[in-house]
Amino acid sequence: MKSPVWRAANWASLVTSIGSVASLCALFFLLRHDPRLALSGLTVALATDRVDGLVARRLHQESHFGAHLDSLNDAVAFGVVPPVIAVYLTGQSVIVAVSGLIFALGALWRLADFNEGGLVQQHGRSYFRGMPTTDVAAWFFLVGSLMADKVLSMSLAVWIVSLFLVVGGIAMTSGFLYQKNGVATKVLLILVPLTVIGLWLR
Repeated sequence: MKSPVWRAANWASLVTSIGSVASLCALFFLLRHDPRLALSGLTVALATDRVDGLVARRLHQESHFGAHLDSLNDAVAFGVVPPVIAVYLTGQSVIVAVSGLIFALGALWRLADFNEGGLVQQHGRSYFRGMPTTDVAAWFFLVGSLMADKVLSMSLAVWIVSLFLVVGGIAMTSGFLYQKNGVATKVLLILVPLTVIGLWLR
C-alpha cells in the first residue's frame, strides 16, 4: 500500500522540504560554532519559501498537504531558528533568550491565525494580518549578519536584538494590514542577497 505522504509529494513540496533541511542545518552549524553558515542556512530557507509557491502555481501542484507543510516549515525556519541564532550570537544572553521565546510564540500564533483566516483582500490587493514570519526573519538575517561580523559591540547587540525579537513577535501578531509582495518585501529581496555576498566576502 503506497504511503499517503508519497502520494502527496510533488516538486513544490520538495522545494519546501529543501528549506526545512536548510533551517535544520542552520541549527547544526551553530553546534559547530559557525554562525555564518547558520545564517546562510536561514537565507536558503527564505529563498525556498519564495520559490515553492511559484512552483506550485506554475505546475498546478497546490494542495492542502503543501499548505500544511509550508506552514510547519515556516514555524521552524522563521519562528525557531532566528531566536536560537540570536541566543548563540549574544553569548547565550538570558535577556535575548526570553525575548526569543516571545518571538517564537508570536510566529506560531501568527501562522495559526493565517491558516485559519488567510489573506485579506482590499481594493484588488492581498494583505496579511500582521507582518509575515518570512519578512521578519529576513530582517533578522540583516541584523544577525551585523552581529556575526562583529559590527556591533556585544553589549549593544544584546539590547538591539532583544528589542528586535520582542517587536518582531508583536508585529507578527498585530492586526495591521501588510501588503503581500509590497514595497517592504521588495526591499528585502534586494538587501538580503547583497548582505549574503557581504557576509562571505568579509
